[in-house]
Amino acid sequence: MRRTQPQFVRLAAIAIPLLVGVAGPLSAAPATAAAAVATSTRTIGAAEAIELAIQSNIGSRLAAAQTEEERGKAIKEAAGLLPKISGAVAVSRTFQLNLEAQGFPATGGFNPLLGPYNTFDARVSLSQPLLDLAAYWRWRAAKTATELSRLEEDLTKEQVASASALAFIDLIRAHRSVDTAAADLKLAQTLLDLARDQRHAGLSSGVDVARADTRLAEARLRAIQAGTDERQASIRLARVTGLPLETRLVPADNLSGPPVPAPSVDTAISEARNGRLETKMSELLVKQESASLAEARAGHAPSIVAGADGGESGSSLNSSKPVGSVGARLDLPIYAGGAAAGKTKEAAARLEAAKLRRDDIRKQIEEDVRLACETLAAE
Repeated sequence: MRRTQPQFVRLAAIAIPLLVGVAGPLSAAPATAAAAVATSTRTIGAAEAIELAIQSNIGSRLAAAQTEEERGKAIKEAAGLLPKISGAVAVSRTFQLNLEAQGFPATGGFNPLLGPYNTFDARVSLSQPLLDLAAYWRWRAAKTATELSRLEEDLTKEQVASASALAFIDLIRAHRSVDTAAADLKLAQTLLDLARDQRHAGLSSGVDVARADTRLAEARLRAIQAGTDERQASIRLARVTGLPLETRLVPADNLSGPPVPAPSVDTAISEARNGRLETKMSELLVKQESASLAEARAGHAPSIVAGADGGESGSSLNSSKPVGSVGARLDLPIYAGGAAAGKTKEAAARLEAAKLRRDDIRKQIEEDVRLACETLAAE
């Protein structure tokens, strides 16, 4: 031991200054880089971070655009059930018309050529579907798709809010780590000064000084790493919130509050199934596919459309007379090569898949809640 201890002291006396010499430039380099990169400092709270993230996130904006697109499709499908009104004015001049081309023979000195003459026709037309089950179920499916898209938009905003909240919590953790590392560095420097004073007073050996010097080097390295982690956390939060990446973000609050008692497992599962957007979306998807199946089956059903028109017709506007007509049309599909049957089979398969996904989501939600409750119980 007598030979080993002085040897260790000599090695430590050589190694520690090297570590301190390396740590010194390393600690100065990040500070210089941070000063060069970070041009401004901004204090930000959790609520502000979430709001900025939702407003600037590309996923939220795309989801909102998708909702508007689905709303437009629903309006378009609803138009198939509403009356259609149109107006038309036609003015023409026929220079010569051959009646023989229309099947009238030229007999008895009858001249088959007519003209020239003018034609004027102005009328308003109205058509109204009286029975169109396929159009009705298409509208129902499109309306459900709009509700589903709105929930997807809410889910996207919820995910963005969660991501920004996690990034904010990570910034708080990194900020606290910087404070802790600074306190550890100050304590390590104090202990080193104390060890040196005790060695000069003959109360400690060189080993104690070497150990204190090693602790100081380690504390400096931890401070460097903590500073790097804080800057990286600030960049990640700035990216999520849409702020300039060179801005140094400082948390305005630490999210401290009184502990909230955990609910029972059954209560948590029930609340999750009723409140989770994934559950509502799976139910709406089943509803949408059910409407699509009904539309496919309605391909075999007849459709009835009523129509009427009225206006003025004659050789000119001044000599025109009132004209009009009214009627209805019945369309009865007889055979379309099996297209309706194939469409029905396809829609039934999609409906069954939607039901399977709904059941799987319910099980997944229960699993998530039970795992979370187990984690809370362990803590």
